[in-house]
Amino acid sequence: MEELDIFWIEANGNFLMIYIKELLRDDQILVIKVDGVLDDESLPVLRKVCEKKLDFRRGLELDLVGLLFINREARLFLERLQKEGAHIYYPKGMGLEKRVKE
Repeated sequence: MEELDIFWIEANGNFLMIYIKELLRDDQILVIKVDGVLDDESLPVLRKVCEKKLDFRRGLELDLVGLLFINREARLFLERLQKEGAHIYYPKGMGLEKRVKE
């Protein structure tokens, strides 16, 4: 995979507990890998990154396996992305196992 961008996120002088990396797999699929905590502070950043990439016609995947926490608002946002065609890989153990792709 080719690494495209790395984001270290800062808000109000504090580093957020999220790490976002974009990768291009097989020159066709954009993979957004997210680690850390997806909460009210970090969700706007992920939302901004994803909404800019939804028009990526070759395919969009979100790898969320490294997330430690996902709040309710973030889950709703991710469900909307999935309905719009994004493939999402959820972490196990968060009540989202039925959505995990093996």
